[in-house]
Amino acid sequence: MKGNQTESRRQVNVLQASIGIDIGKYQHVALAQNWDGRRLNPLIFENNIMGFNSLLKAKEKAKAYFGVPNVRFALEPTGQYWSALAEWLECRGEEVRMVQPAHTHKAKELEDNSPGKHDIVGC
Repeated sequence: MKGNQTESRRQVNVLQASIGIDIGKYQHVALAQNWDGRRLNPLIFENNIMGFNSLLKAKEKAKAYFGVPNVRFALEPTGQYWSALAEWLECRGEEVRMVQPAHTHKAKELEDNSPGKHDIVGC
């Protein structure tokens, strides 16, 4: 039974990619990543409607590139600057998840063995 549960989870992950967004006051940085670690180049977008629309275009690009039917958004809530984007995405029916900053910091340390913080990660 356990093998079936693992296979079931894998199928869900294979059919979905994520766009992680580092929230800033004036600009946000988004990075699309697939379950297997493949990434698109980071997108820097403004904290306004034009920027939000460019994020949805990036989502469509990620869906095509990764060949997945669904892309979800993961935000690291910073101050109050994340709320406008999260509400805007949710009003459009997008899946939005909040990620604790401590978790993203630890994941970055594990990935590149560096404790430093850099918003834009090269591919």
